[in-house]
Amino acid sequence: MSGMSGTAATIRIADSEGKEVEATEHGEIKTSIVSIIMYDQIEGSGINTNVWTTSTSTMTANVSGGFLNINANASTTANAYAVLTSNKVVPFYGEQEVELSCSVMLTALPGANEVIEIGFGLAATNATPTDGAILRITGGLAYVVINFGGVETIVQHTAVPAVGVVQDYDVLVDSSNVEVEIDGVKVNVAVPAANPFPTSIARQPVFFRVYNKATPPATGVVMSIGRMEVTQAIVTANKPWPEILCEMARSSYQLPSTTYATTCNWANSAAPASATLSNTTGGYATLDGQFKFAAPAAAETDYALFAFQVPSGYQMKVTDITINTVVEGVAVVTPTTLQWGCAMNSTAQSLATADGAGTVAPRRKPIGLQTFAALAGLGTAGTDLSRHYDPPLICDSNRWFHIILKVPDGAATASLVFRGVVSVGGFFE
Repeated sequence: MSGMSGTAATIRIADSEGKEVEATEHGEIKTSIVSIIMYDQIEGSGINTNVWTTSTSTMTANVSGGFLNINANASTTANAYAVLTSNKVVPFYGEQEVELSCSVMLTALPGANEVIEIGFGLAATNATPTDGAILRITGGLAYVVINFGGVETIVQHTAVPAVGVVQDYDVLVDSSNVEVEIDGVKVNVAVPAANPFPTSIARQPVFFRVYNKATPPATGVVMSIGRMEVTQAIVTANKPWPEILCEMARSSYQLPSTTYATTCNWANSAAPASATLSNTTGGYATLDGQFKFAAPAAAETDYALFAFQVPSGYQMKVTDITINTVVEGVAVVTPTTLQWGCAMNSTAQSLATADGAGTVAPRRKPIGLQTFAALAGLGTAGTDLSRHYDPPLICDSNRWFHIILKVPDGAATASLVFRGVVSVGGFFE
């Protein structure tokens, strides 16, 4: 207890490690949780284009050894630059703190003619940012930068970034302050009294940038990023976790790891290849998308129309499946039934996989039936199938997810083709 002489007593509340409970600038105790709204743990061998956009001139950017390297070629060319900008734009909400945290390693401290910038903001090429809250490293020193519509307030940081080791860099923004932390050392800069907020635009992407000035630097600095996350207080606490994961590029329509490509069988302006129906090999290796197949003879065979292996390290959660099918080519001759299902968690692509030592059979679940009467002509559509799963269907890391087709009624008919689309909604965690 302190402040007993002539003033009201002040009580400081701290945890078992001596860290004080924080309060807002108006004195209310902060009781909210912090939600992650962006995250990228660098892995694989390519930049995750679902999360980042790169812009370079002479400098290069690549992924190697668990780092995303900016100015990977250590260029010393005058006016060269490399900019990494998040596809997601982070909204700021007044007093609710938003914080960028990242693990970074520098090969050298940039000299007077080279600049490193990390933070929230609008920056392109090697020009001055037009808005933002930024950690800037140049001339061997670090600075906190508040950029309001291109006008900058710059305060030197008390810490000097280390070289050759991974450090934690944090940039925190709220309505009245920008705080930059370098490996535990914090410097807080108040927003200029004439400005209503740190930035003039309350929606900013995350960016990392290295650039050279008009005079070539003596040493080219490589900035290596190992981890990046953005957290936000209070306002996102009521968002469902699946929604937050989708905001972090974990939606089922794209791979969450290298090659970060689409999971849909749909090439631009092209018909799908005709699937070879098989019980042991997927007609398509994608999660969903366009399909077509020649009318087969009636059989109780389970065909693996789509067979998709969940990327290593991720669990796929399926929330919705829809299937639409139409007649192509010629009219249906023999009444035809298409029976649809899905399957999760097989250890192999084959639907004939059995439970055994080290193997797990597909866990099947029916979706529904589509029927086509005799003489059903070109363009005749089967019943639309739509299923919602709450809780979601789960398929684990490296396991197989199948869309299963069975044709119990029908006949192999020359030129008769069934074409359609399968859509699988969900996310990766």
